[in-house]
Amino acid sequence: MFDLTSTAISLAEIAPSLADHPDLRGFLGSAISRARNQSSMLAVLSLDIQPTRDVQACSEIDRRLRQCARRSDFIAQTDPHTWLIVAEYMDGPYAAHRLAHRVLDLLEQPFELAGERKSCSASIGIATGSGHELDAERLLWRASKAMRRASREGGRKLIDAGISG
Repeated sequence: MFDLTSTAISLAEIAPSLADHPDLRGFLGSAISRARNQSSMLAVLSLDIQPTRDVQACSEIDRRLRQCARRSDFIAQTDPHTWLIVAEYMDGPYAAHRLAHRVLDLLEQPFELAGERKSCSASIGIATGSGHELDAERLLWRASKAMRRASREGGRKLIDAGISG
């Protein structure tokens, strides 16, 4: 699914935690420079992961996300149930989809937490871009908006905001 509406609303209005995340801003700025210089594709995945009520669950989710992603990918928890992956040098938009499906599959695998078997579900929004049209604010906004749409539709869901650049 593609959602190519305008960016009349700023990221700070939609996701203030993303707008103010200093590590994200630094990494994304450098990643955009590299993508422009090397004509490569950049992907931003915004994940709404449920449930994430305690530190142990968040730690397990972080471990699983890092298991799915590459070492060079940026992974951060930006809200109690929201995570972000910034992946550089993607072979195309389908590489971002493959990453998202790996994440969905691994999060659904049960894990032990305080003697109980738990699993998570995720709604994922994807935004990809390349070239000189790459813009950090726009990528984050598009991924966040697609994730919110996936969350509203419920269940295991992945929505692609489309390609820019």
